[in-house]
Amino acid sequence: MRFKSEENEWLFVMESELWNLPQEETSILPALRLSYCHLPTELRSCFAYCAIFPKDFEIEKEKLIHLWMANDLIAVKGNMEVEEVGNEICKELYWRSFFEGVQSKNDGFDNIYGFKMHDLVHDLAQCIMEDEARVVEIDCPVNLSRARHVTFNYSNQSFDMLFAFQKIETLRTLMLTRHCPFSIEARKFPSHLYFPSLRAFDAKDSLLTSISFLTNTSKHIRYLNLSGFSSLRHMPPNFGKLTCLRTLSIFIVGRRRGCDVDELGSLNLHGDLRIKNLEEVKSPMEAKKANLAGKMNLKRSELSWDRNEKSQVIIKQVLESLEPPPKNESYGGELEGGFLQLQSLLITDLPNLEMLSKEERRMAFARPSSLHIEKCSKLTLHCLRPIKELIIWGCSEALLRIVSNLHTLTSLEICDNDDVASFPDGFPQKLTTLQSLTIKRFSKFQDLQSNMLIGLSSLESLTITFYHMLECFLVEIFRGSYSLKSIYIEDCIKFKSLSTSFGDLTALEFLELRGCPELEPFPNGLNNLSCLKSMMLLGYSTYRDDGSQNLSVPHPKLTTLPKAL
Repeated sequence: MRFKSEENEWLFVMESELWNLPQEETSILPALRLSYCHLPTELRSCFAYCAIFPKDFEIEKEKLIHLWMANDLIAVKGNMEVEEVGNEICKELYWRSFFEGVQSKNDGFDNIYGFKMHDLVHDLAQCIMEDEARVVEIDCPVNLSRARHVTFNYSNQSFDMLFAFQKIETLRTLMLTRHCPFSIEARKFPSHLYFPSLRAFDAKDSLLTSISFLTNTSKHIRYLNLSGFSSLRHMPPNFGKLTCLRTLSIFIVGRRRGCDVDELGSLNLHGDLRIKNLEEVKSPMEAKKANLAGKMNLKRSELSWDRNEKSQVIIKQVLESLEPPPKNESYGGELEGGFLQLQSLLITDLPNLEMLSKEERRMAFARPSSLHIEKCSKLTLHCLRPIKELIIWGCSEALLRIVSNLHTLTSLEICDNDDVASFPDGFPQKLTTLQSLTIKRFSKFQDLQSNMLIGLSSLESLTITFYHMLECFLVEIFRGSYSLKSIYIEDCIKFKSLSTSFGDLTALEFLELRGCPELEPFPNGLNNLSCLKSMMLLGYSTYRDDGSQNLSVPHPKLTTLPKAL
């Protein structure tokens, strides 16, 4: 009702006949039904569609939006992309309490990655959809003649129920979920099934070995989620015929005719795409025909292949052919190469990689991006101006010097160095926009420089783990850290003392120390932490000779807690 500002709107609700519905005739509270009836038409359709999910199911926000798109429940509005429209609808349903948010690290709607529905709200959605949306449970056969959206929760025994589907010409959404995820055999999806109206097929984590029915009968499909597949060897032949497809989680290249990567060429894809088995690509020309450079709506692309000596030469040529053209309009209006919609890039286990592009001046991301690098000891980074999030596992001193010049970073995680005993000059003080800093497994560090955090006026989160030589924080280290809200310290086995400058952390809300057996009594400065909401002190774990874990051991030298507690 907070969205209703006129008196007549309130009177209409008060006088509604829905309040007079006898409870024995409906399990839906009249107030919920009234709330639903006062939703805009587009929101009503999107909410009711959620009846396809089982109760207490965690609904991924991005997946839900793409399912709405596939079923024509949302459309472009003005200058807003359709995904942005979907996000706004999710926000409205969340604000109106139809959705309960599943949070990530921070509060706020933008950090919600999924939703759940209260059982009563779920009952409302099912009541609205009636037989159009069904969740088929094990050993509970139902009449699906009117079904448009079906979720099938199957096991080895009940999988054969799919053969009873025969024809459901009205079916628009089919989702498969596994009842016993670790005990189900790989199965071939019945090829005779006829779903001419199918718009969305979600078989995440299924063990299907064939999906040929899609190219045979479901030419209107727009959403195909095959993520987590471990049994599918390649896509069905002539996959490129599915020209209506907009969301595809994975494409598995095969040697058979009609199964090569060029089948992607005619598809206008959105969201995320993983291309697997690139070693099976017949020639660089086939890779060029995939036209990745022209897929402007792709946000993330993951390319993977099996490593062997025979494939290395062809892989190098294939990757070059998948590279976007040298001149495209990109970030800042300059003429540079780049995946224009790329937001996130993971590079791992490439020990001989020296740069991200032959002409590294071209390698600029079009949007603020996330870069994750693991085990790439020779890699250098330049021209990463707009990057915001950076994770480096296996971080050399030379790389740290380069990182200190990435002035747009807001989140940095650096891990695994057995050589560096101190940070190079200017690191991390030059990173003035940094909000989150994580440092792990720098084995030779004995202390952190007292000026390390000077200039980091935006820093809100500091995490330090597996610093086995670190004994204490120097006295001046937290001077001026007025924005720092969270400190997490773990497995620093020689760590004894928090700095007396902890008293300067007037914004600190969360403090956690885990596995610091030498920790001594707290300095008096902690009594000044007026914003502190949570403080956790956890012991450390010891291990037996066989690797099994003993019970956690407390901090033996910690005898008192701050007086303010």
